[in-house]
Amino acid sequence: MNLVNGKLHLAALAAIAALTLPLVAIACGGGDDGEGTGGTPTGGAETTFDLAMGDNFFELAGEKNPTIAIPAGEEITINLSNGGVAIHNMRFPGDDNDYDTGDDAASDPALVTGGQEATLAFTAPAKAGTYDYRCDFHPTDMLGKFKVE
Repeated sequence: MNLVNGKLHLAALAAIAALTLPLVAIACGGGDDGEGTGGTPTGGAETTFDLAMGDNFFELAGEKNPTIAIPAGEEITINLSNGGVAIHNMRFPGDDNDYDTGDDAASDPALVTGGQEATLAFTAPAKAGTYDYRCDFHPTDMLGKFKVE
């Protein structure tokens, strides 16, 4: 590269920018952040769902206590909104699919009162299969499945 008084020529800078910007765009995925909402995952590094909690049920796109398809090994975020009056939460039992064994993921905050919002974030198991989720306060009524694909 040509140096003039210790500085790069403008032409050299333009050439570097012209070569670098396409590589950055490719590495960043062209602006697609991979997030979906409302139960429509779009792939990428993170999948997000908006899940409502009513009095003793979870609801996604009009379906109560749904089976939710999620990609194996991907970061999952469930945005929870408690539209009922009872206290709820959401718990994923982890890779072993057994509750209260140390690998569980629980909503934050752990107690979601009526009108409050929370988030459940976890990494989906790498192994395809069906995994449970539930509300700890209503485990026989508020429960469903994650189908890991």
